[in-house]
Amino acid sequence: MIASPNYVRGVWDGHSVTDERISKQTSVIASVFEDYFASLGLPTIPFKFNGRSDFAPFMEAGIPAGGVITGEDEIKSTEEAELFGGIAGMVLDPNYHQSTDTVQALRGPGMHFFIILQF
Repeated sequence: MIASPNYVRGVWDGHSVTDERISKQTSVIASVFEDYFASLGLPTIPFKFNGRSDFAPFMEAGIPAGGVITGEDEIKSTEEAELFGGIAGMVLDPNYHQSTDTVQALRGPGMHFFIILQF
């Protein structure tokens, strides 16, 4: 979920977490990424925590989580295509949980913003 071919620049939406044990911390994590990309003039969109990723057991145990995402099996909206390019009406990551979800599928402009975060 970090190299979706039809990517968006998403931030896990820590501001929407209602678990009082971790709501403040997840909000802080989201703000770090939102502020970083805003400082570069790069738009982001919030992704609701959906319980479908590795973060779910941690959050259930009261451990805050957060981060960035380029998309899963969501359909790209017209507004998202205007912000990030790509094709509206098509899935963000056609490889998500498929046999094609391999290292060889890692490519595209969505990878770029993760490389920036690493260095």
